[in-house]
Amino acid sequence: MDIFLTIILYLEKTINFIKGSSMKKIILTAVLMAALTGCTRSQMANATSLGKDHNVKQYSGGVLIGEWNSSGKVTTIKDSDGWEFVDRDTKVFMRVSGTTTVTVLK
Repeated sequence: MDIFLTIILYLEKTINFIKGSSMKKIILTAVLMAALTGCTRSQMANATSLGKDHNVKQYSGGVLIGEWNSSGKVTTIKDSDGWEFVDRDTKVFMRVSGTTTVTVLK
C-alpha cells in the first residue's frame, strides 16, 4: 500500500508543478511519469526498500545456518547467487551465497 500512496503523492505534486510550467517541463514530467508507471511491482518494492533494514537468512540442505540483519541496502553480486550487506550488529561487511532469503524489515 505504501508504494501506491507514494505514487499518488508524487503524481499530485507533478500535477501542481505542471500548472504554469513551460512546455519543456511538461514533456519532461510526462516522460518521468511514464517511466515510473512502467515499473513492475518488484522494481517499485526494490526502489522503496533502499535504506531500510533487511533480514538475511542462509540455508544449507534446508537447515538455517546463518541469520543477519543488514544496516540498510542488500545487493546481489553480479553473475552469482550471492548477496552483500553490512551486518547491523557487528558493522562487518558480509558476503553470502547459496540458498538465501532477504526480507525487508518494517
